[in-house]
Amino acid sequence: MRLKVYPNRPTYIPATIDNVKAYLGPPYDVRYRMDDKRIYCTKLIYKAYHESSGQQLGTLVRLGDLNWRAPENTIRHFERGPLPLDREMTTPRQMAQTDH
Repeated sequence: MRLKVYPNRPTYIPATIDNVKAYLGPPYDVRYRMDDKRIYCTKLIYKAYHESSGQQLGTLVRLGDLNWRAPENTIRHFERGPLPLDREMTTPRQMAQTDH
C-alpha cells in the first residue's frame, strides 16, 4: 500500500480534531450504523472530517460488498434478525483509498 499526502488536508486538521471531541461519549457501535446514536472508530474520523471539510474521506460501502461471511455469527448475534447486507458503512480501507 502506498500512502498519499495531500497538501490541503492539514488545513482541516484543527477543525477535525474539534469535531472529534463532539462525538466523545456515545457508546461503541458494534452494529456499524452511520447514525449518531453510537460511534465506531472509522465513523468517528469519517464524520469529523466531513463536517470540517465538506468532503467524504473515502466512500461508504455496503456490508454485503465486504467479506462478511467469516464474522457472520457475530453479526447475527448483534443484529438479532436478518443480516443488514444493504447497510452502508465506512471502513479503514475505504478511507485509505480516498482520492482527496
